[in-house]
Amino acid sequence: MFKIAQFKIHQNDMALVLVALGILITLAQMYGLYVIFDDQYIEARAVINSMSIAAPLLCFGFDTSAPIITKRENTPAFLWNFFGLHLIFMGGFITAAFVVDEVKTSYIFLGLALGAVFASKLFIVEYERCLGKIKQYYFDLHVRDRLYRTIAILLLALFFSNITTWSIAFLIFSLAYFFLLVTKYWNTVNFDRTKLTHHLSISLPYLATGIVTAVLYRLAFYVSYYQDNSMDTAKVDFWLMVSLFLLIPYLNASKIAETAAKNSVTHYIDLMRASWEKISLQQSLIILLIMLITVGGYFIGRVDKPDIVEIILPILLAIIIATSTPSFCYLALLAKKIKLAFVTSALLIFFSLLCYAPKYFFASPIPVSYLMLVNACGYAFFNIIASYYFLGLLGKFTIRTFSQSTALFIFSVTLLSVGLTFII
Repeated sequence: MFKIAQFKIHQNDMALVLVALGILITLAQMYGLYVIFDDQYIEARAVINSMSIAAPLLCFGFDTSAPIITKRENTPAFLWNFFGLHLIFMGGFITAAFVVDEVKTSYIFLGLALGAVFASKLFIVEYERCLGKIKQYYFDLHVRDRLYRTIAILLLALFFSNITTWSIAFLIFSLAYFFLLVTKYWNTVNFDRTKLTHHLSISLPYLATGIVTAVLYRLAFYVSYYQDNSMDTAKVDFWLMVSLFLLIPYLNASKIAETAAKNSVTHYIDLMRASWEKISLQQSLIILLIMLITVGGYFIGRVDKPDIVEIILPILLAIIIATSTPSFCYLALLAKKIKLAFVTSALLIFFSLLCYAPKYFFASPIPVSYLMLVNACGYAFFNIIASYYFLGLLGKFTIRTFSQSTALFIFSVTLLSVGLTFII
């Protein structure tokens, strides 16, 4: 039954629809915050972005290792160990938010505190995913939770004009919502330090791959947040969010593949290869949609030519290139090469930081989106070379060749059409 469910979701693009709907809800949230907070919009987005990034990282790799751990447990009692750990992290982040002197950094810590609460909610949906509730997983994570979160964020913003006060109010709401979600698990309350240590030993290696992904796709916002003016940062933030549509096909295929792969590199690669054509087709359609939004924004005065050249196109290309290969760090974990996964993750994180060094340390006028593109190219190249050298995987197994070329071709044709539109 579980395999049938997987097939139907993949075949009917249910996951794509639900995740896309979730992103649309987030875009509506962004617009609402922009209208309500106005000149404090970027600060509000720093809180929300930090929450969104921190939540999967504070899963400590469980979002990826969930199939392994859940399979070994007969009850959800082990979840309470992680919930307790999240509570500790939340307290630490709140303390740091009020201790740190820099206001911008304080907002980030508040977002991290919110991320700790959201991480506990992620644990619940990831656990249920591993029980075979795939459709419910996508709906709960990307539609229901985002809708409730958006309503709370905007309603609280109407009552609290101060970003700090608004963040604390949202934290209280999030805690209340979380306790409602765990009511069905009250009879399993159990804290077992030994089990927690054992489960962390399984899941933590997967955290490294999560950090690499977060740095790859999100670091551009934070560099812009500290180095650029508010308007430029707002544009980077918006188009990063829009461009995340391109990640949906790849992430959905990867999530389903990792659930069914049973910790096997070969099986995972086979499942991903079977999805490449569909991924490329979906990305091509999303590129067309984004280009239509870009053209529409240009004609209503919301997008200008520098935005297209310096922000939109580089970000789109970066995501296309980054999703052209499976993550070597994750493949190394599947191959039981834990130390190799840690080392390569550290190298990729260092490379990402190095890419943004000209902007952050030398105040270079180079747009952050260009630096993100360089980062993505280096990431994809490393995945290909490392997969061959350490795992013996030929390029034909780790590169979307024809399918990827199709996506890039449609991208190029659309780009040309946009350029002609401007000339005419």
